[in-house]
Amino acid sequence: RTVEGHPMWAASTAGPTAVPGNYKARLNVGGWNQTVDFTINIDPRMGSTAGQLQQQFDLLIQIRDEVSKAHDTVNQLRMIKTDLEELKKQAESVSSSRSLINKIDEVISKLSGIEENILQVKSQSGQDPLNFPIKVNNKLAAMTGVASRNYFAPTEQTYEVVEMLSEELNGYVESYNGVIETDIEDLNRMARSANLPPIVIKSPIGS
Repeated sequence: RTVEGHPMWAASTAGPTAVPGNYKARLNVGGWNQTVDFTINIDPRMGSTAGQLQQQFDLLIQIRDEVSKAHDTVNQLRMIKTDLEELKKQAESVSSSRSLINKIDEVISKLSGIEENILQVKSQSGQDPLNFPIKVNNKLAAMTGVASRNYFAPTEQTYEVVEMLSEELNGYVESYNGVIETDIEDLNRMARSANLPPIVIKSPIGS
């Protein structure tokens, strides 16, 4: 999954190539459908095995899921920030809500810090990453190209880098979920006390 309008450098969110094996293609049009069996074969020029290609595929799926997790976090985070800005406007019309406004500003600041660690918020066009360093989402997505550069199993170093980047991302996701589970809950109690609507969120990322 992606973040709309966010360019990445030397990276792609396209899925991996299917491994060799037997598959079915099904076409449905109205009430009519047809299914055709087909086979993906190993290119004999590559000298690779089905097991090696399966290892490659499995790692590419792992990378895909980590990048999706990064982008899911940012997309949810941005929706919450929009809701917080709206709540702040409502709170400004309530004379006794200064503490709530301060809490909203505090939570927005925490969320923005997490967002900026996950992706490069300054990048708006394809060339911006030349001026602003890429962040963990882009680094993980770029590992797709590294892992799929040939037709063999990924190297140990590739696994190590993916693991390192995944651990970094998970730290930010844990921080985000902590804000949701603690700060947003505290903020919602304050909002209800001021007769203002609470922030409604989805489940924490990864739950």
